[in-house]
This record gives sequence, C-alpha cells and structure tokens, in this order.
Amino acid sequence: MATSRAQGALKANGRKFRRWDRVRFLKASAGLLRGLPRSDQQAILGAVGRVYRVRGVRATGHAELEFFAPDGTMHFVWVEPESLRLVRSVKRAAGSHLTPRSRGTRRKRRAPHRGR
Repeated sequence: MATSRAQGALKANGRKFRRWDRVRFLKASAGLLRGLPRSDQQAILGAVGRVYRVRGVRATGHAELEFFAPDGTMHFVWVEPESLRLVRSVKRAAGSHLTPRSRGTRRKRRAPHRGR
C-alpha cells in the first residue's frame, strides 16, 4: 500500500518535523516561487541557506517558516520537507562551565572567612 505522505518529511530518527524544530532552508522550489511578486521571490531566495524554527506543520509534511526580508517585511512560507534539513542542537552537559546560568539563580555571597 502506497502512502501519500512525503518521505522527505521524516527526520533521521523516523519522525516528522515538529513545531519549534530548527531547520536549514536548503532551496526554494519553482512551485514555491511561482506566481509571487518579484520582491517576494527575492526575499525568499535571500532566506535560503539560513536556519529557522518551524512555526507549524501540515499533514502533508510542509513546514511553515517565518522570516524577515532585508527591508523589514515579515514573510510566512510553507516549504516542502525535501527543501529542509534538521539542524541538531549542540547539547551541553548540565553544570558545565560553558553553560550559562539562567536568570534568578545567582549564588548567594558567602560570609568572609575569618581566622580561627
């Protein structure tokens, strides 16, 4: 039985793209650009190669990306899963000296050391 879902929608571990995943926009297909004004086409082509968060996902696997053009205009586009690649985040060890502390967790100052 053939499935109608695009295989490109699946990540390396077998699941689909999900909301808030970080993806790299690899290419703008002709279908995405067809019928759009020249300024929108240029904005989309300028967004290719950058990393974005997935704002939404359709049942077909298309992911919604949001970005700003150089002129400040906000764009929302639905991109085919074949045009995206998952960007793996670098996981840092908890408590590592490289991990920044979140706000509100500042340590209390110790009392000055007094001689015995």
